[in-house]
Amino acid sequence: MKKKSFEFKITSAIAWLIFTVSLASWWLGLGLQYIGPKKWMIISEGLTLIFFIIAGGVSLIMYMKSEHRMRKQTEEFFASNNHEVKTYITSLRLKAEGLVSDLEGTDEVFEAQKIIDDTVRLELQVENSLLLAAHEQNIFKENINLKDYFQQMSQLFSDIDVKFNGEDYTHSTDKRMFDIITKNIIQNAKVHAGAKCVNVDFKNLETSIELQFTNDGQPFLGNFNKLGELYYRHSSSSRSGIGLYLVKQMITRLNGQLTFSLCENSRLVIKIVLPISSKGGE
Repeated sequence: MKKKSFEFKITSAIAWLIFTVSLASWWLGLGLQYIGPKKWMIISEGLTLIFFIIAGGVSLIMYMKSEHRMRKQTEEFFASNNHEVKTYITSLRLKAEGLVSDLEGTDEVFEAQKIIDDTVRLELQVENSLLLAAHEQNIFKENINLKDYFQQMSQLFSDIDVKFNGEDYTHSTDKRMFDIITKNIIQNAKVHAGAKCVNVDFKNLETSIELQFTNDGQPFLGNFNKLGELYYRHSSSSRSGIGLYLVKQMITRLNGQLTFSLCENSRLVIKIVLPISSKGGE
């Protein structure tokens, strides 16, 4: 998508350059037909105009190519470091899990558990930052058993219970994007609502699936119509709004739908609908 946009910009710049040079050349030729005594002045001014048009157009195209090349280098840098950073974080979490196992039954186990929680949060923040910086994302589909997946989420977020309510179903989607969606929603319920449990209600709608996230946390007091906007802060505990912004972006990339609403007790309800047969933006 971004590559096509860049190619369109270059093509437009070249078309503009050709058009303006042609127009200036036509003006120069037309002027020479009607003005005799000041012929050389018209020629010099006309050629100067054409020169600056060409110089400006070529400089614009070169700048666009340079900016595109620098952006690609930045993307490649983030991509090359993504795996390495996540490997270190995963290694730290595994060591912390081993420490929790060794300290089981002691008072120190709670401190060790905090290390696991912090590494999970850090990993999510790193992933969010990398995705926010990336301009292009390819979709690689794989099968995900939703029941098993959310059981793993419940184990990953040790201080919040994730309950999957629905049939045993395997969905084909991009796992990285699906991770960003679910982890940010769960993290949002944990941090901002103080929830101890997140319920995921599943529905199979034949051509799509529906996942509705509710929690047992505090009532939502912000404007849910603005959720998903970058840098929207709905409370003092809010930060940059990157999490739900990326949730919205990932669902859009998967050709899905995202809606926010409030239930009877004013708790936030997040509903996502993902297509089954669609190629999801491929």
